[in-house]
Amino acid sequence: MKWGKLVVCFGAAVLVSTSAAARDSSSSFKDNAGLTPQTRFVVGEITSDVEIPPNVDYKTIWPKELTERLVERKILAEPGDPNAVTIKARITQYEEGNAWARWGTFGQAMKTKLTVVATYLRNGEEIGTADAHKTVSQGGLFTINGWEYIYENVAEAIVFEAEKKMGTDD
Repeated sequence: MKWGKLVVCFGAAVLVSTSAAARDSSSSFKDNAGLTPQTRFVVGEITSDVEIPPNVDYKTIWPKELTERLVERKILAEPGDPNAVTIKARITQYEEGNAWARWGTFGQAMKTKLTVVATYLRNGEEIGTADAHKTVSQGGLFTINGWEYIYENVAEAIVFEAEKKMGTDD
């Protein structure tokens, strides 16, 4: 029984350290972007400049993760909102990595990496961009399918960049 609790605690610690590991983001908005605490967002299309393995369904995962982050922050637009800002995304880097190789090399090899560049559009006009990069460098059993975690964290960073401009980044 004690070993089971130890394994669960260790797994939770690795998962927390993985989701907090190496996330960087930045943004640039036009002075007249007009983002306020009342601004709401819709999820636009996602494309990729790089090859994504077939087992990583980014066209399903990304909208799901971004929508969940917008809902959590209560900034998802109602359907048909004419004032909504659309967030389009483009994957510029993806490396699938290998959890067992990361574990065997203490995170020095086969890292899972994702970089997304988001474009914020109002009425089809670009009002800003943001980029977010996430790396999963921990390894072992609890970081298998690390690509699932990085989409969540990159979506979080893209929303955070908009919230900074809105003045609501609590």
